[in-house]
Amino acid sequence: MLAAVVSPLAGLLLFGLPAARADEPSSEARARAQAAFDAGLKSKEQGDTAGACERFEASVALAPSPHAWLQVGTCRQSTDLSGALAAFEAALREAEGVSDPNRRGAYQVAARERIAQVTRRVPLVIFRASPTPGARVHVTGSDVTGSPGAAVAVDRFGEALRFNPGQYQVRVSAEGSHPHEFELALAEGEQHEVLLPALPKAPPVATALAVPVEAAAPVPPVAPQPAVDEGSRYGILPVALLGGGGALVVLGVVSGQLALAERDELREDCPPVAGGDARRCPSAKADDKQRLQRYAVASDVLWVSGAVAAAAGLTLLLLDGPSGSPAEVSAGCFDSGCGVRAAGRF
Repeated sequence: MLAAVVSPLAGLLLFGLPAARADEPSSEARARAQAAFDAGLKSKEQGDTAGACERFEASVALAPSPHAWLQVGTCRQSTDLSGALAAFEAALREAEGVSDPNRRGAYQVAARERIAQVTRRVPLVIFRASPTPGARVHVTGSDVTGSPGAAVAVDRFGEALRFNPGQYQVRVSAEGSHPHEFELALAEGEQHEVLLPALPKAPPVATALAVPVEAAAPVPPVAPQPAVDEGSRYGILPVALLGGGGALVVLGVVSGQLALAERDELREDCPPVAGGDARRCPSAKADDKQRLQRYAVASDVLWVSGAVAAAAGLTLLLLDGPSGSPAEVSAGCFDSGCGVRAAGRF
């Protein structure tokens, strides 16, 4: 069947429409269906067309009635012509069961008028079976709303099948044959007869033969080598002393430069005393003189401390070198003077 090519709610076949329900709806179902129909009319009056159509569809799902099917068909006309035609034909069938002759006649007239209008617009396609034995036909496409349609098998040939206007892809396939694919464009009211071609035979697929492969000689296992943990090349303390000492020396140099700058400014403001190198500064420069002294003391303390720390760090660095690195540390007086001498590789 092609019932799902365009809309799962609409029957797309010209013949073989679903028969009336074998089981009559219960009184509760009819009451709920009537309530949904009344709500749909109210939504339609308020301009909510989408909501009204949903309620009409719910009404016929609960308990079909000719007036509900007529509303459903009207809702489907803009997007699903084949579904609209199926709804109007369902309304005509339901009208046969109306006991009131006046109402029955009114429903029948309304349904027949709408059926005649929509039938002229629904495209019809007749598929002629392929001569290839076992050929299968699948149709995929989308309706005018753009919603994708799943591939649906065609199992009826020589009969007019209903479609919605749109573009479709047809695939004919059979086991052992090359498939054949083509597109089918349908406009409103068109009628097509499609002769499905015979499919050419596909060449047999070569089957790979299993060839025994000689087993390779086993490779003797290699004993894992123990990992060598060399550890850290140097300890943290010598590096920290060396770096910190260098930083202190730099700070000492900066303090010394500040002290020199203060001294030059102070010399300009303090005239020399006659007969000597001493200078006499006014009392207003007392704070500047104290600041100069502080800079000088800080500079000496910083660079001396930094030099000592750097020397200690360098000494420990030589002693803490990698394994096998000779290092020699000695203290005393040498040709160049007295102090500590360290020698080694690093």
